[in-house]
Amino acid sequence: MKSKQERCRFRHPLIEINHGESCCTVDGWEVAKMVSQEQCEQCKRFESMFNDKITVYTDGSALNNGSPDSGCGWACKLIYRGHEKMKSGGDKGKTNNVMEMTAMLQAMKSITDKSIPIEVFSDSKYVVETLNGNFKIKKNVELWQELMAEKEKFADIQFIWVKGHDKNVHNNDVDRRAVSEAKKVR
Repeated sequence: MKSKQERCRFRHPLIEINHGESCCTVDGWEVAKMVSQEQCEQCKRFESMFNDKITVYTDGSALNNGSPDSGCGWACKLIYRGHEKMKSGGDKGKTNNVMEMTAMLQAMKSITDKSIPIEVFSDSKYVVETLNGNFKIKKNVELWQELMAEKEKFADIQFIWVKGHDKNVHNNDVDRRAVSEAKKVR
């Protein structure tokens, strides 16, 4: 069995984090109860305040996928040093894949300092695997070209698949917002 120190991966050179049997403490202050064998949520939030990377979550929605009157929405959440920014929008008559790609593009365009490392999480394997070079582009070529051109502007950007409709709070947030935007357009 792993110790609490191994379970919670937060490390910061200036702040001591103690992972006890039932809670995590920062310089003697309790910050979180241990909730699982994974890194606790409080430590993830605390870590994000000191991490020099931007974390992004994106999602797209099409309520009647591909039909001309389909309400469609996209959302992205950007997290940097403990601050969060949500952006979203809607359209009509698009596919879910187009909305997933739109969310990704809008997120990348929102980042002004392209030199900061970026981790982008999406529940679309299609988008993640295509951006990672594992799937070939067959449809939506112009939108893909725009995405790839935007991707090239970043010094360090990673695209990571996350299971949708699961326990990831940020992914669920962008999912709810994308669906809400799709309902507005309907």
